[in-house]
Amino acid sequence: MLATEVQFAAGRRFTYGPMPFNIFSLAIERKLKGEKLQNYLDRRVFEPLGISMGYKGVKREGRVQIAGMGECAPLEWVKLGELWRNNGKLNGKQLWDANAFSEVSKSHGPGRHYGLSFWLSPSGNPMTGGGRASEFKGLFMAAGAGQQLNIVIPEEKAVVVRTGSERGDEGAFDAAEFLKLLFRR
Repeated sequence: MLATEVQFAAGRRFTYGPMPFNIFSLAIERKLKGEKLQNYLDRRVFEPLGISMGYKGVKREGRVQIAGMGECAPLEWVKLGELWRNNGKLNGKQLWDANAFSEVSKSHGPGRHYGLSFWLSPSGNPMTGGGRASEFKGLFMAAGAGQQLNIVIPEEKAVVVRTGSERGDEGAFDAAEFLKLLFRR
């Protein structure tokens, strides 16, 4: 059983962090009757895409820290972005429920710039903080360590991936400037 004190009333405050991902991971593993989330994702998502995923941050009982858990090559991250852009469809086969997945690109509650695990506006993300993305309906993105970005723009049929070192030692990078250039029409 998972037990903790409620800090804020539901729907009243947006706080970004890894705990919702960890709780979700545990809930999914319980539903999977003990199969580890990373094994399920390999079997149901990454292997069908031909993506070789590495996992870091393995914690107790072989469970990974789901927030920022995976590592893959840039072109493989593009494949994942294409799967997101196509709402879970790969080679004509629907890998997951399209209606359920469409919820990731909708605003929920007080965190209006954040969907379900995806940023909906670069201006809402303190790491990126800029760009004219509001011109693109349905844009969503994953943003990770080292200012790595996977930006999905369904309206443009585009996926843009920006890689970087998790340590941030690859040199200066201004995500806001990058997004301004990307979204300039």
